[in-house]
Parts: sequence; C-alpha cells; structure tokens
Amino acid sequence: MYTVREGVGKDAGFVYYDRNMKTSHFVHFGFYSLPRERLIIFAVSFALWLSGIGVSLLVSGQSGGFGRFIPLVPFVAAYFLAGAPVLRSAWRNLARGNALDESFLMSIATLGAFAVGEWEEAVGVMIFYLIGELVQEAAVLRSRRSIDALLALKPDTARVQRGTDWTEVRPEEVAPGSLVLVRPGERIPLDGRVEAGEGYIDASLLSGESVPHRVRPGDEVPSGATSTDGALRIRTTKVAGESSAARIVALVENAAHAKARPERVISAFARVYTPIVVGLALLVAFIPPLLVSGQLFSVWIYRALIMLVISCPCALVLSVPLAYFAGIGGMSHRGILVKGAIFLDSLAKIRHVVFDKTGTLTEGRYEFLRFTGPGSNPHHGLPAIAVSAESHSNHPVALALKKAALEQGLTLTEPESFREIRGRGI
Repeated sequence: MYTVREGVGKDAGFVYYDRNMKTSHFVHFGFYSLPRERLIIFAVSFALWLSGIGVSLLVSGQSGGFGRFIPLVPFVAAYFLAGAPVLRSAWRNLARGNALDESFLMSIATLGAFAVGEWEEAVGVMIFYLIGELVQEAAVLRSRRSIDALLALKPDTARVQRGTDWTEVRPEEVAPGSLVLVRPGERIPLDGRVEAGEGYIDASLLSGESVPHRVRPGDEVPSGATSTDGALRIRTTKVAGESSAARIVALVENAAHAKARPERVISAFARVYTPIVVGLALLVAFIPPLLVSGQLFSVWIYRALIMLVISCPCALVLSVPLAYFAGIGGMSHRGILVKGAIFLDSLAKIRHVVFDKTGTLTEGRYEFLRFTGPGSNPHHGLPAIAVSAESHSNHPVALALKKAALEQGLTLTEPESFREIRGRGI
C-alpha cells in the first residue's frame, strides 16, 4: 500500500509513505494507522531513555570514577535512534547553506545539553519530537488513504487489441490510436472515442453528474468513467499521462503545493524568526557571564539551550500545513475533490451557494412510491405496459420502476422492438 521515502529540500528529515507498502507494515488504531518500523524505533528509544534515567538514579551517589558515565550508554543510543532524522536534516541543510531551521535549533540545543551533562533532557527533547512526528504521520496517512480511495480513477491495466487478440497491458504502454476494450463494470483506462458498442457510462467522479449518460459510436469518453452496462471498443486519443483521470489525480495529489496565504506567511516568518532566536541565544549564553561578576558560563549556556528548545518553531511550521492537508483528506473522505489549500481558504468567505443539478444535493437515485390514476392496478393495464416499455432502459426512472416491478412480482411483456431517443424517452 505505501513505500517509505525521505523528504528532500525543505522537507528533509520527514518521512513520507507512498502507495506500494503492504498494510502489514502498519499498526492500526481505529481510524488511524502508524508505520510499524517507526513505532518500534519509538518504543526502543523510549525504553532506552527510561533505562538511562533508572541507571542515573542508581549511580547518583557515586562522586567519581567511570560509574557515573554508565547511563551515558543508553542515553546516547536512544538519542541517535530517536533523533537520527533531525540530525540528518540539520546536516543536509547545513551542507546546502540553509542551516538556520528547526532541525538546526534542536540539534545544537540537544548536543549542547549533552555537553553540559543534561543527558536525559537532551534525549527527552528528541523523544517528544518523535511523538509529535508520529501524531503528524497518523493524520497524514489517514488523509492520504481518504484521497486514494476517492482517486481510484485510473485502472491498473488496459485491454488493448494486438493483432487478433486482446492483451492486458499497463495504460502507460498504450499509444494513441490503439483500440481498447472496456467491459461492463470496468473503468475506461484512457481518453478516446467509441468505435463500437453503446451503453451508459458513469462519470460522476469526474464531472459530479451522478446520472449515467448514454454513449454511441463516435462519442468522446473520458478515462476514469465506468461503463455500467455495455461493452465498448474505444479508439484512444491521448496517452495515459494526459488523460482526464491522470490530470485530476495529479491536481489532488499536488494539492499541498497550492499553498494558502497562512502557509506562505508561516514559511516566511520561520526564515526570519530562526536567525533572531539563534542570535538571542548567543547573547543569553555569553553576555551575562562576561558583564556580571560571579555568573558561570555553564549556567548561562544551559539557559541559552533551554531558550533554543522552547523557541523552536516546529509546532507552528508543521501544524499549519498539516491542518490544510488534513482538511483536504477529510473532504476527500466525504467525496469532495479539493485542488489545493488555497481553495479551502476561499470556502471560508462563501456566504451563498447555488446548486444547479441533480446529484449535488441529491444522489440521483429514484424510489418508486405508488401507481396512481386510471387503470392503476399494476398487474395489468397502463402500469404494466409502462414498466414493460422501460424494461430495456438504464435511465434512473426506469431502474426505479424495474426494481418496483421485481418487488411486486409484476409480469412484464417483452417488447417486440425497443428504441430510446436521447433526451426524449422510449
């Protein structure tokens, strides 16, 4: 279902999950899932941290010797296990000349805490940051699953004609002008034109129109639509990457890149805020002991490190984009496609909404209530004739009548001939 990849650039240090990893690699907690590997890392590092604290308490009475350094072993192991992504991100950004970010702040503060002997606090910062990352990943994975479920538009294979045979291949391997076969219930893999066959297609995920519409030879059909009742032979007109379904999938998958104004403000704020915090921390570390007699450098360096940790803008920088991503995922869970975070902001300004078609407020599915009027006995007369006439149609009203006929045990008469005129009826 998902594969792990590390973020690069400004996303360095964070872990993302794509769709190929097996579900067995995740641990499920109700509506949320977390990667098993990350949970194991957290559990082991947390246990090492607690064991380090326990050993520290046992050797706290020793004033000298190597015994007091015994707790350093589990603390160092826990630190590098929990903090590896942060340290790696800080190093990469430093190599790219972009050192002053939240990873740099956390790295310098925790390494400084080790230097002044506050081992458990250095590890604690990384542990709690890892907890925050796990919470973030759980929210992102849930949103991504909702988006994936809504975007199940692109079939994995296309049935293309090769000589006299039909061969199943990946849609990316089908060239424009090829003939593909779509059977009832299957999704159309590529944009094209119907060459043979006719029937109804459901394009509700593409257009929002819940009522299937009939297609015949010569009609254009979009990829991602479903053939509900007919076998269609379609001459493709576009490659897979340019198809209707591919464009919609790309729009929603890249929705996070369409940043809303608050996200842009926060990013700009972090670029200015971080250097200011580093400068203030340096002043706190060196000015008081240099200007005031009796003040120890170790005390003020420790206070400067505390300042670095508590002023780290991680929560602010991460929470705003995460909130938008969770919003996009939540709307996808309810069947609503959002092209980007900027459009969520636009929704906040809406005061009036006008709906113009069936399928927006309603589901486009009719339910038969009763026969009324002259000759309203459903088993003979006009009702039986009407239902018999509708027996070959897939119009929503016809489907409701056929369902009612089945439930009420009506005996239908097979029409000698049948013709459905688009927009007019039987």
